[in-house]
Amino acid sequence: MAARNTLPAVCAVLAAAGAACSDQVIWQNSPTIGLLNGLYDGLTKVADVRAHGDLGLGTWDRLNGEGLVIDGVFYQVRSDGSVHVMPKSATLPWVSVTHFAPESELTLPSGLTFETLSATVDPTLPTVNTYYAVRIDGEFDLVEVRSLPEQSKPYPPFCKVERTEPKFAYAPVKGTMVGFRSPPFSTNMSVPNWHLHFLSKDSLVGGHVLRFKVISATMKIDRVDHVDIQMPTTEAYDQADLTSIIQCD
Repeated sequence: MAARNTLPAVCAVLAAAGAACSDQVIWQNSPTIGLLNGLYDGLTKVADVRAHGDLGLGTWDRLNGEGLVIDGVFYQVRSDGSVHVMPKSATLPWVSVTHFAPESELTLPSGLTFETLSATVDPTLPTVNTYYAVRIDGEFDLVEVRSLPEQSKPYPPFCKVERTEPKFAYAPVKGTMVGFRSPPFSTNMSVPNWHLHFLSKDSLVGGHVLRFKVISATMKIDRVDHVDIQMPTTEAYDQADLTSIIQCD
């Protein structure tokens, strides 16, 4: 069955009532809790994800590395730290993308860190109760990242994989971070608060951002008030216990 885009109809109703409606949408191929609970088989091909956005992040089949989308190009950062452009046939078990159309731009202060990002940027946003797509371009005194190692069945929960993930630190480095700031209540469906992936300017290194310190950088921000989360139809998803996120002792 073909997917239906109901947003134009919704916007038409709002317009008739004199209300504004943004056509910006974050599209996600699965709720985040599925990935966190060990559903790592690829669901969606790059060729199909492209129709939904040109900026975003995710991971690859069998949790084989970090994924990020910049200017419509899909990158894989493997657990050895190497970066690869992925073909149209590659699949992702979890991905979140949008058609990036920034509405504002913010110069980030020198010395800003991941730990101080919320305190600095959140007060400049109209609200923290919705979603924002962001892109940060600049030079960093430090960027520390991780990259997920490929898994084999039976898949362990994500909290166990995190214990074995390789980490890399680059200092100094120029590059781009892309991702989302999601509202705190989005747990289970999205990744709450700030979620960023990094790619160096030379496209040689990257990963899921753990820490950073800004030398000079600019953040472009796109408010997104509509989120389209697809529910997978695989047997593994249908049979999974998704009542809560699996926690490791």
